[in-house]
Amino acid sequence: MARVFGTAARLENLEKMSSGASRQSWSFDVVTGAERLELVLRQDPPDAGESELDRLFNIGRAEEYQLIEMVRRNGVVTPEPLFALEPEDGLGQGFAMRRIKGESIPQRAFKDPAYDRAHSLMAAQCGDVLARIHSVDREGLPSLQDHSLGLQLEFFVELLDIYGEPHPGFEYAVRWLADHRPDATPGGPHLVHGDFRNGNFIIGPDGLEVVLDWELAHLGDPMEDIAWLCIPNWRYGRFDKPVGGFGQRHELFDAYEAAGGPAVERGAALYWETFCTVRWGLICLFMSLDRFNDDGHSLERAAIGRRAAELEYDFYELMD
Repeated sequence: MARVFGTAARLENLEKMSSGASRQSWSFDVVTGAERLELVLRQDPPDAGESELDRLFNIGRAEEYQLIEMVRRNGVVTPEPLFALEPEDGLGQGFAMRRIKGESIPQRAFKDPAYDRAHSLMAAQCGDVLARIHSVDREGLPSLQDHSLGLQLEFFVELLDIYGEPHPGFEYAVRWLADHRPDATPGGPHLVHGDFRNGNFIIGPDGLEVVLDWELAHLGDPMEDIAWLCIPNWRYGRFDKPVGGFGQRHELFDAYEAAGGPAVERGAALYWETFCTVRWGLICLFMSLDRFNDDGHSLERAAIGRRAAELEYDFYELMD
């Protein structure tokens, strides 16, 4: 804070926030004279980048910071990034952004009638935001991995090999996905958020406020983002509303196309929903490996790993 705001700045209300299994978030205030800034620090944990999961999927905080700056210029709603950590700060990789008021925990929002109107608007809002993300010019983007469909299927095989135990449900699923590949969406590869879902949004009374957690951003097929939002795990029990538990697919698809996104071919969208279900299942499986090999030291990752069987079940439902 002294480096960014001067030695007279005061740091107050530092608190570790509830966050994902991969990154840490800290809320804090900076007081400079009569001004109070409410901020969040998004930071890599000490063991970040050491697992195969990080190597295959995650970008660094410096790249995430640059990406958020760029997509904001394209009209994508994100928290405003203010500064990145420097090596001399001694805090590893991370960046600070303005704190946004609202709700980010889907289970709480679904129980609160104050968000009923917000949920009725969000499928269309998500379609609009995704169209903006996928239209970002690739020129000037930070270095991002190519996660085309073929390469991701190769990742899946590699993950299963690394895990070292037979998982015939997932092994068959990966083979099925390889045998039923649709045509790629024209004009690609596109910028893909990679984790666009309920739980990575902050919502307010009027719906979607900002999109969080860009650590899985990559170049790929835009149908991946659309389908990821629709997989059963992100509906939080509200299975009559396949888009994040708050909307219908046609609302999402229509708004996406109206905002300039590529036409959504319904059969391809269902394939990608199946693909994303398998992808999340393998990530869950691999998180349990991190825990039991003492790589992540995380009870949260171990708990997430238990969900892999749910995703196997969801795959066979979707395949059928």
